[in-house]
Amino acid sequence: MWGDACDQDCPTTCKTNTCLPNNGSCTECKPGRHGDVCDKYCPVTCNGTCDKVSSYCRDCVFGQWGDKCDQECALKCKDCIQTNGSCIDCNPGRYGQTCDLYCPTNCANDVCDRETGSCFDCKPGKHGETCDQDCSVLCEGLFCEKDTGFCSECKDGMHGYRCDKPCPAGCSSNRCRRYDGTCGETNTATDTDNRTTVAVLATITCIFLVAAIVLFVCMLRFRTKAKRGQGKEEEHYTNIDKAKRNVPNTYEMTQQRDDKN
Repeated sequence: MWGDACDQDCPTTCKTNTCLPNNGSCTECKPGRHGDVCDKYCPVTCNGTCDKVSSYCRDCVFGQWGDKCDQECALKCKDCIQTNGSCIDCNPGRYGQTCDLYCPTNCANDVCDRETGSCFDCKPGKHGETCDQDCSVLCEGLFCEKDTGFCSECKDGMHGYRCDKPCPAGCSSNRCRRYDGTCGETNTATDTDNRTTVAVLATITCIFLVAAIVLFVCMLRFRTKAKRGQGKEEEHYTNIDKAKRNVPNTYEMTQQRDDKN
């Protein structure tokens, strides 16, 4: 409320319906408004609010700059600073402090480092800091590493980092490994399959070896136990024979008594 008797409502455009008691001026405006009683709209290019008195934007919508955000950023800028229009970032194909320089033509996606102009990546067939050097024509698909120029893969019949060495004669399908020239498939998937096969065969071999050792130990224990049992049986029969020999002969004892008589 405002007025001598505080019997008048503050303008509805005042933020939180608060105004000065002597004249009804808003102390602060609702977003998007300015003026004494906040009856004016901020420029449409303001990003939200503006100054209550001057109507200067506190922030601009994308692509605009100036006090009232009524000026467009340069086409070379992706966005710019509100106070002076300097580029915050460059549009694709541009670099430099003011984005007035062009990226090298062979940069992938026309994007380069804003400070140096060096490419982040190259178009196929090119390498180097600014992608101004050609990959070897012997690189498969003309793909090579940006920094070194080394081929990612070689065409059939060649090997080496730059694919400038012929594969040995007699390689199947005229293919050899890029790194050492040994005959075989050059793709990573085949190498992985080969390593997997070797690992499986090694595992199976280990299983059979362990099983053979266990079987040998079991047979050895069985034979030892059998020998012990045979020894005990022989000892038993030996004891019986001894006992028989120690039993007196009845006929001999009778004869001996008759002779004495």
